[in-house]
Amino acid sequence: MYNYNVNKDPVYLKQPTKYLEKAQPWQVKAIKRAVKDLPDGDVEYFPSERMYRLRVGGYRIKFAVIKDRVFVHKIRPRGDVYKGAK
Repeated sequence: MYNYNVNKDPVYLKQPTKYLEKAQPWQVKAIKRAVKDLPDGDVEYFPSERMYRLRVGGYRIKFAVIKDRVFVHKIRPRGDVYKGAK
């Protein structure tokens, strides 16, 4: 379906790391499991941003894939992820 293989552990950048530190344990578990299980899941590619979006319940995860490694750029509640950079 998508033209990438994920062979390495994901890299969580600054915003996602801070978000996961404040999140409830069940949220952290669900998000990390979904990212680890890529490319499975509800994923959509946004060519204008060169990013993917993964839906996990009420959360959206924006990530990029570079050389078979996932870089998680943003984790936000549904709706907030599409607004300007915060």
